[in-house]
Amino acid sequence: MAAEVAPLQPLKLPAGPSVITAEQRYWRTFKNQLVIPTPTEVPVTHITAPVANPAGDNNDLFAVTAGPRVQIYSIRTRKLVKTFTRFGDNARSGEIRRDGRIMVAGEDSGRIQVFDVKSRAILKTWTQHKQPVWTTKFSPTDLTTLMSASDDRSVRLWDLPSSESTSVFLGHSDYVRSSAFIPGTMSNLLASGSYDNTVRLWDPRTPSSSSSVMVFKHHAPIEDVLPLASDRYFTQHCLQRSSRRLRVT
Repeated sequence: MAAEVAPLQPLKLPAGPSVITAEQRYWRTFKNQLVIPTPTEVPVTHITAPVANPAGDNNDLFAVTAGPRVQIYSIRTRKLVKTFTRFGDNARSGEIRRDGRIMVAGEDSGRIQVFDVKSRAILKTWTQHKQPVWTTKFSPTDLTTLMSASDDRSVRLWDLPSSESTSVFLGHSDYVRSSAFIPGTMSNLLASGSYDNTVRLWDPRTPSSSSSVMVFKHHAPIEDVLPLASDRYFTQHCLQRSSRRLRVT
């Protein structure tokens, strides 16, 4: 007589490592993907996100730079708000001021233009740079102050009412493709990265503002510098895809 066959008790094994990373889980929380095609075949070269506004103004705009135009989109509505095409060459680094009222952008011609976001009128044009301007940024503390970095090896500070740059920082020996204001308590300092393999810190308050107050040497051209929120650190990105954290004291 055959023995009765009984079902086996399920064996509970310990859970294995998750094949989904934390970053993948984060991106999967976005359910409604929106793909916005650019009107030209040229690649997008720069995107700026809204900056926190201490005054409390509701600025939900961000700028997308592609070829000879800068487009302004709304995060809230996810729609195109404005298009700026009054450039004589490829535009670079379009950025909106934290109050959402003014935008600045550089050009491959070396020109810098400041626009009124609502009317799209040109408020200011500067032509002191003689080679492409790769970076334009507004000061995080002063609404009328902005900076620029250019292939002419210079970094400049500008004031909106002024017709010329208020400070010129010289010291790099090759293209300057990135620059940024240091946030927080060190907002007077500027950082710039160059194809001469150095990151330099500048302080306009020093007697000789053209001299960098600190130099960090690397082994490859610097593509980008990013200050961190702690205001004592910033990161740099080299062309060789290596990254290094620097402490500013």
